Amino acid sequence: MATELKPVDWNSGLSVGVQSIDDEHKLLIGVLNEIIDSLGSGSEYTVADRALRDLFAYVDYHFGHEEELMAAYEYPELETHKKQHRGFVEHLRELDKRLATGRAPVSELADFVQTWLVNHILVIDRKLGGYLETRISREVTPFEFDEKGPTGTMI
Repeated sequence: MATELKPVDWNSGLSVGVQSIDDEHKLLIGVLNEIIDSLGSGSEYTVADRALRDLFAYVDYHFGHEEELMAAYEYPELETHKKQHRGFVEHLRELDKRLATGRAPVSELADFVQTWLVNHILVIDRKLGGYLETRISREVTPFEFDEKGPTGTMI
Protein backbone atom coordinates (compact mmCIF):
# COMPACT_ATOMS: atom_id res chain seq x y z
CA MET A 1 0.00 0.00 0.00
CA ALA A 2 1.37 3.40 -1.01
CA THR A 3 1.99 6.08 1.54
CA GLU A 4 -0.46 8.96 1.42
CA LEU A 5 1.18 12.05 -0.02
CA LYS A 6 0.95 15.14 2.13
CA PRO A 7 1.51 18.71 0.99
CA VAL A 8 4.98 20.12 1.60
CA ASP A 9 5.09 22.97 4.09
CA TRP A 10 7.83 25.46 3.34
CA ASN A 11 10.16 25.89 6.30
CA SER A 12 13.65 27.23 6.93
CA GLY A 13 15.03 23.71 6.56
CA LEU A 14 14.27 23.94 2.84
CA SER A 15 16.07 27.26 2.43
CA VAL A 16 19.22 27.25 0.33
CA GLY A 17 20.24 30.68 1.62
CA VAL A 18 19.69 32.56 -1.64
CA GLN A 19 16.42 34.50 -1.53
CA SER A 20 15.64 34.44 -5.25
CA ILE A 21 16.14 30.66 -5.43
CA ASP A 22 14.11 30.13 -2.25
CA ASP A 23 11.27 32.23 -3.67
CA GLU A 24 11.26 30.15 -6.85
CA HIS A 25 11.29 26.92 -4.83
CA LYS A 26 8.27 28.14 -2.86
CA LEU A 27 6.38 28.62 -6.11
CA LEU A 28 7.33 25.14 -7.34
CA ILE A 29 6.23 23.64 -4.03
CA GLY A 30 2.94 25.52 -4.39
CA VAL A 31 2.31 23.83 -7.76
CA LEU A 32 3.24 20.46 -6.26
CA ASN A 33 0.81 21.03 -3.39
CA GLU A 34 -2.00 21.80 -5.85
CA ILE A 35 -1.46 18.38 -7.39
CA ILE A 36 -1.34 16.65 -4.01
CA ASP A 37 -4.46 18.47 -2.80
CA SER A 38 -6.36 17.33 -5.91
CA LEU A 39 -5.68 13.61 -5.39
CA GLY A 40 -8.92 11.69 -4.96
CA SER A 41 -11.04 14.74 -5.78
CA GLY A 42 -12.23 13.53 -9.15
CA SER A 43 -10.61 16.52 -10.81
CA GLU A 44 -7.02 15.40 -10.32
CA TYR A 45 -6.38 14.89 -14.06
CA THR A 46 -7.63 18.39 -14.87
CA VAL A 47 -5.49 19.86 -12.07
CA ALA A 48 -2.49 17.75 -13.14
CA ASP A 49 -2.79 18.94 -16.74
CA ARG A 50 -2.78 22.59 -15.67
CA ALA A 51 -0.05 21.99 -13.09
CA LEU A 52 2.16 20.28 -15.67
CA ARG A 53 1.89 23.31 -17.97
CA ASP A 54 2.86 25.50 -15.01
CA LEU A 55 5.72 23.18 -14.07
CA PHE A 56 7.14 23.07 -17.59
CA ALA A 57 7.07 26.85 -17.86
CA TYR A 58 8.37 27.52 -14.41
CA VAL A 59 11.13 24.94 -14.25
CA ASP A 60 12.40 26.33 -17.55
CA TYR A 61 12.62 29.75 -15.90
CA HIS A 62 13.92 28.49 -12.55
CA PHE A 63 16.51 26.08 -13.93
CA GLY A 64 17.68 28.79 -16.33
CA HIS A 65 18.07 31.20 -13.42
CA GLU A 66 20.04 28.71 -11.34
CA GLU A 67 22.23 27.80 -14.30
CA GLU A 68 22.95 31.47 -15.06
CA LEU A 69 24.03 31.98 -11.45
CA MET A 70 26.20 28.87 -11.56
CA ALA A 71 27.89 30.04 -14.77
CA ALA A 72 28.36 33.60 -13.53
CA TYR A 73 29.96 32.44 -10.28
CA GLU A 74 31.92 29.59 -11.91
CA TYR A 75 30.22 26.83 -9.95
CA PRO A 76 32.42 23.75 -10.34
CA GLU A 77 29.46 21.34 -10.49
CA LEU A 78 27.52 23.25 -13.16
CA GLU A 79 27.41 20.41 -15.70
CA THR A 80 26.31 17.81 -13.13
CA HIS A 81 23.59 20.16 -11.86
CA LYS A 82 22.38 20.89 -15.40
CA LYS A 83 22.25 17.15 -16.10
CA GLN A 84 19.95 16.69 -13.09
CA HIS A 85 17.70 19.48 -14.34
CA ARG A 86 17.50 17.88 -17.79
CA GLY A 87 16.71 14.49 -16.24
CA PHE A 88 13.84 15.99 -14.27
CA VAL A 89 12.34 17.63 -17.36
CA GLU A 90 12.71 14.44 -19.42
CA HIS A 91 10.98 12.36 -16.76
CA LEU A 92 8.24 15.00 -16.44
CA ARG A 93 7.67 14.85 -20.22
CA GLU A 94 7.38 11.06 -20.07
CA LEU A 95 4.88 11.30 -17.20
CA ASP A 96 2.92 13.92 -19.14
CA LYS A 97 2.56 11.51 -22.08
CA ARG A 98 1.57 8.63 -19.81
CA LEU A 99 -0.98 10.78 -17.93
CA ALA A 100 -2.51 11.98 -21.21
CA THR A 101 -3.09 8.39 -22.32
CA GLY A 102 -4.29 7.17 -18.93
CA ARG A 103 -1.22 4.99 -18.37
CA ALA A 104 -0.18 6.75 -15.16
CA PRO A 105 -2.13 7.91 -12.12
CA VAL A 106 -1.77 11.51 -10.96
CA SER A 107 -0.35 10.19 -7.70
CA GLU A 108 2.71 9.01 -9.65
CA LEU A 109 3.26 12.56 -10.88
CA ALA A 110 2.84 13.98 -7.38
CA ASP A 111 5.16 11.38 -5.87
CA PHE A 112 7.86 11.96 -8.50
CA VAL A 113 7.77 15.76 -8.24
CA GLN A 114 7.72 15.70 -4.45
CA THR A 115 10.56 13.19 -4.11
CA TRP A 116 12.74 14.81 -6.75
CA LEU A 117 12.12 18.41 -5.73
CA VAL A 118 12.60 17.96 -1.98
CA ASN A 119 15.71 15.81 -2.43
CA HIS A 120 17.13 18.20 -5.03
CA ILE A 121 16.59 21.20 -2.77
CA LEU A 122 17.95 19.53 0.37
CA VAL A 123 21.07 18.08 -1.23
CA ILE A 124 21.99 19.62 -4.57
CA ASP A 125 20.57 23.15 -4.27
CA ARG A 126 21.74 23.57 -0.67
CA LYS A 127 25.27 22.84 -1.82
CA LEU A 128 24.84 25.42 -4.59
CA GLY A 129 23.36 27.90 -2.10
CA GLY A 130 26.34 27.58 0.23
CA TYR A 131 28.72 28.12 -2.66
CA LEU A 132 26.79 31.17 -3.92
CA GLU A 133 26.53 32.69 -0.44
CA THR A 134 30.30 32.47 -0.07
CA ARG A 135 31.01 33.89 -3.52
CA ILE A 136 28.45 36.69 -3.30
CA SER A 137 29.58 37.75 0.19
CA ARG A 138 33.10 38.32 -1.20
CA GLU A 139 31.75 40.88 -3.67
CA VAL A 140 30.94 43.54 -1.09
CA THR A 141 32.35 46.80 -2.32
CA PRO A 142 35.25 48.28 -0.33
CA PHE A 143 33.84 51.79 -0.76
CA GLU A 144 31.28 53.68 1.25
CA PHE A 145 28.28 55.10 -0.58
CA ASP A 146 26.20 58.17 0.01
CA GLU A 147 23.15 59.36 -1.93
CA LYS A 148 25.43 60.69 -4.73
CA GLY A 149 27.41 57.46 -5.19
CA PRO A 150 30.78 56.17 -4.05
CA THR A 151 32.75 58.48 -1.78
CA GLY A 152 36.07 56.78 -2.42
CA THR A 153 36.56 56.23 1.28
CA MET A 154 37.62 52.72 2.17
CA ILE A 155 35.46 51.05 4.78
